[in-house]
Amino acid sequence: MVRHAVVTGSMLVIILAASQATAQVNVETLRRDEDQEGFSGSIGLDLSTRTGNVELVMFGIGGRMDYVGDNVTTFLVGSGDFGWQGEERFSNESLLHLRQVYRRGSRFRPEAFVQVNHDRSRLLTFRGLVGGGLRIGVYRGAAVRFWWGSDYMFEHERLNLGSNAVHPSRPSVHRWSNYLTLKARFGEQTVLAWAAYIHPRVDDVDDVRILSEARLVVELSHPVSLVVSHHLRYDSRPPEGTVSLDTAGKSGIAVEF
Repeated sequence: MVRHAVVTGSMLVIILAASQATAQVNVETLRRDEDQEGFSGSIGLDLSTRTGNVELVMFGIGGRMDYVGDNVTTFLVGSGDFGWQGEERFSNESLLHLRQVYRRGSRFRPEAFVQVNHDRSRLLTFRGLVGGGLRIGVYRGAAVRFWWGSDYMFEHERLNLGSNAVHPSRPSVHRWSNYLTLKARFGEQTVLAWAAYIHPRVDDVDDVRILSEARLVVELSHPVSLVVSHHLRYDSRPPEGTVSLDTAGKSGIAVEF
């Protein structure tokens, strides 16, 4: 069964964490429960315009496909975000992430993943990574689930930097990815999902990236839900011309059918 989701709000918001198509992606809040086997999916669009003192157009698209089999879960996430202020394009991001998780018993999940993305606002023209590791169920109750994961990943980036930049324009590094994730259900209508990643460089732990995201989904009247999210991203060594810390908050209405 394939399900589709369209999200609207004061600024139409995709009900995908990957709509924050940055140099890091938080796939934990995107994972579906593995209680039902088969295919599922979602797709979303967002559009925002302003005229007058500020001429602004923003357009985004995102989607995902999931497959839950007897012993394996596979999901593919894709998104893009494009914006223009006047005639100048200020936002241009896209991401594609594929992950496969193998179920070995009730607690242990070996996993492998590959990702490509770019982000014009952070001077990133290309980023590719591949990795794998182990995801462990710390606690699984009727209303609360808590997981810890540890992965190795290799990443390669291409950055649009000036000729005098100190930051490497084509770094290739090995990172150790660790994450914690929590999913809690409050009654039948409310779900909280939170996840945090930390990605230190293997040969230089002072070079670290951190990503945190929380999403609250409140069902108003099936199939309509209110979605509120907050994102935080930190890079200890950002390229020249960008800042270390980014935060964002969004809210919207989700319709699933």
